[in-house]
Amino acid sequence: MKKTVLSVSPPKRHLNQVTFSDGTVLELDSDYLLTASIFEGEQMDDIEIENHRAASDFVRARSRALWYLSRSDHSEKALLDKLNRAGFKKETAQRAVCRLKESGLLNDEALAHRLAENYLNENRSKRECEQKLILKGIPRDLARAVLSDTETDERAQIQALIEKKYKNKVGDEENLRRTVAALMRKGFKFSDIKAVLKNYSDALYECEEM
Repeated sequence: MKKTVLSVSPPKRHLNQVTFSDGTVLELDSDYLLTASIFEGEQMDDIEIENHRAASDFVRARSRALWYLSRSDHSEKALLDKLNRAGFKKETAQRAVCRLKESGLLNDEALAHRLAENYLNENRSKRECEQKLILKGIPRDLARAVLSDTETDERAQIQALIEKKYKNKVGDEENLRRTVAALMRKGFKFSDIKAVLKNYSDALYECEEM
């Protein structure tokens, strides 16, 4: 059964309300409405109305996704999660993300490489980098693959961290053990920690792995 468009409201917050003769109200993105060319007196059935709704929602989701990306880098998963939290349907959010991938604006592998480089430059262990990449929405397999292709000297990283944060905390056995524990929590191997810290304290020769 066809329904008649009674009115199209002025845009408010990028949305127009299209009211039909049976009381149905359809909210459409203002940009989409310009291309759809819906006018008063036009008639359409329920399928056509739902098609307009879905198309408009896609335009809105894509615009919101682009806004998110303009503010900061996002992984596919992180972007999907944000769109879902913003109220978009799963299918609509997925379509928007796929469109951005196709256009080259969303690339998990490129993002993983950038983030990994930044984290490693902060003297984070590969293990910690992997966890941070996963928290950013990068798939575990991709995070591991990116990090496996990256050469790092974790002993040099440990050395840099000690000089920056722990140099004054290795003077006695208690603080030495705390330093070792802190570095292990960061994902560094005990053997590498011991190899570096022995230059700061003879007590480490007696220190066993915790």
